Order: sequence, then structure tokens, then C-alpha cells
Amino acid sequence: MPISHWMRAWAAAFMLLGQAAHAGPLEIAPPEEALTFARSYHNGMPDTLLLVTHYDTETVTGIDMSQALGRPVFDPIILYQALGREAILDALKVIPESAAISVPTHTLGMPVGLGGHHIAAAANFKAHADDAEVEDGPFLFAKKVQPTPWNAPIPAGAALLDYEAELCFVPLRDFPAVRPSKTFGLILCNDVTDRARLLQNVDASNVRSGRGFLEGKSAPGYLPVGNLFVIPTDARAFANALTLWLAVNGETRQEAPVSQMVWSLDDILLETEGIKSRRWMFAGKNGVIEAIGLPLENGRVPARAMILSGTPAGTVFEGIRPMHKVRGVLDYILGGWSRGPAYWVAKRYIAEEQTLGRYLKAGDRVHIRVDRMGELQNPVVD
Repeated sequence: MPISHWMRAWAAAFMLLGQAAHAGPLEIAPPEEALTFARSYHNGMPDTLLLVTHYDTETVTGIDMSQALGRPVFDPIILYQALGREAILDALKVIPESAAISVPTHTLGMPVGLGGHHIAAAANFKAHADDAEVEDGPFLFAKKVQPTPWNAPIPAGAALLDYEAELCFVPLRDFPAVRPSKTFGLILCNDVTDRARLLQNVDASNVRSGRGFLEGKSAPGYLPVGNLFVIPTDARAFANALTLWLAVNGETRQEAPVSQMVWSLDDILLETEGIKSRRWMFAGKNGVIEAIGLPLENGRVPARAMILSGTPAGTVFEGIRPMHKVRGVLDYILGGWSRGPAYWVAKRYIAEEQTLGRYLKAGDRVHIRVDRMGELQNPVVD
């Protein structure tokens, strides 16, 4: 057999091994370590809040909290604030295991109500920062879009559509960024990005300003979230033991421990306080230009906002190649003086990538799966 055939065979075998490692039952943390919630839906509305005990490919099993408490309850943050962790654990001790119910995984939807204005960290994994040619460490930007469910379609349109697997911290209460809350919920997300729009708006001389990121990351459908909402006893330690994983059409693209983050949650919150007056111009609803900052209300990080902690290496975007830089600068020298060199460099990159078709396109499927945290399976559509 020719060497090229052997290489293809080995590559296929490794891909199958990767898929097998991320299939079947998903590990759920014991309740003493973390409370794990899911919501099943009927006719578009949540009808069951589950405290999850088991997660298989086709079914999720857990305690129906409305039945356990004898009253309707459909939001895990409201439940947690009303009862507290200890009372929920005490209730579990008297609920027989036979009271657990199973629901089809496909009936799961948004596991918790979330806001539409978020704090996001960029270049927070060194390998990803190196790929993207971002120097001087991480930085923050605002993402302003309403989250969508774990299996919602992602619209491609004419975008250079990229994926970013991320772990998100969710405040259960409003709190000042300088006095971090002790308790957070955790949820997975895909920080979907239009690289073309980002590059067309970025400040190439000062990428860490965050300019262009709001525009490139805030289109409708650009924030699908996981199907489980987890409230750990110690969110920081729990998060550091997780490993992010993302595949496109069954091929592993991203895999890295959360512990590789450069900035911790507390670092992100300190930076939030430090740039609380920064604003980015953004065309919101109906094209109205708004000045958008990080979500701080009276100096406090609001409950249910998401704090996106950054993505590891493995995105489609791996920096601007040297030939694009050379050709873009030549375009500028040879008559493109009405625009800066960065505009022509980005234009060269975008044009070639549209031809190559390496970015996500209709028919692709993005799968994010993390033990103890749940999963996302999002089809890409026109």
C-alpha cells in the first residue's frame, strides 16, 4: 500500500478514536461537588427542571424538582437562591431513587434564563494567542447577543464563520467586580465569530483595544450554549479540572484543559473593573449606532450575564499569512491610499479564504462536549 494510503488510514483511525472517546454516557458530577440542571421543553416552553444524575446519548435522568418540592419550579438560579445548596442536598436525601425520571436528550433546551450582554476574554489561551498573532496577553470585549439552545442552527450567510469552544461563568447575583462572588454557575458556549467582519473593523495597530470583536461576534445565532447548567461548590477548582473539546463533522479541532487559561476568573473581573469606562461603537437593532461597554450596572456585574473565558488553539483562523501582508501592502502602495494598509491586507485574506472554503459552511455540524458540563450539537445553515 502506498505511504499516502497508510497516512489516510491512520488519520481515519485516529478520527474514529476521537469520536469514540466523546460518545456514550457523559460524566455527571456528584451533587456534593456540583448541582447539575437541565430543562426539557414542550411546545417551546420549559416543562421540567431536572437535577441531573445520569446523562446518556439518548436520555437524561434526574429528579423532577417541581415534583420533589410540590410546586412549580423551572429556573435553577431561582431555585438555588430560594433554597440554597444545603437545603437542596437535604431534599435529595429524602427523595427515593425511584422518583427519578428520564427525558429524551433531544427535548432539552436552554437550561437556565440568561442575559443578552456579556463579558468575553480574547487570547486567554497562549497557543491561540500565538496563532492569532496577539501579543501582550489577553484582553476583554463585549458580546451583545441573546444565547440560543444547544442544538440551535448557526447561520452562515456570507460570513467567514468560525467556532470557539468556551467555558462561561454565570453570576447568580449582581456583584461588584472588585469583590468577586463566591458562587457561579457554569455553562458551555460556542463564541461564534464572523472573521471577515471582525478583520474589517479591528484596529490592527492595537488589537487589544477590542475594536471589531463586538461587530464580529454579536450577530443573531452567534452564541449557542450547552444543555446543562452546573453550580459547583467551588466553581474555580471545578473549572480548572475540565477539558474543552470541539469537533467539526466528527473531526477534533480543539482540545485543551481549562487550567491552561492565562487569566483566571478573578483576573477577568479585575480587568472588567479596570476598563469599565471603555466603549465600542456598534450597530444594534435597526442599524442604530450605540456605544456599548461591558455589562456593568451601577458598578456591578449583573446576574445571568455570561463571562466567556476564552478559547484554546484550533480555530479556523490562525493569523494572517505573510503573502497576504505583502500583497495587501502592495495594493496600498499601488493606489489604495484612500484606505490604510491593514484594510488591504484583510481584504486579501478574506478573498482567498472565501475561495478556499476552509471556514464553516452550510451542512457542517459543530459538536462541543465536556464531561460534567454537557454538550452542544449545532448544524450550520445558510
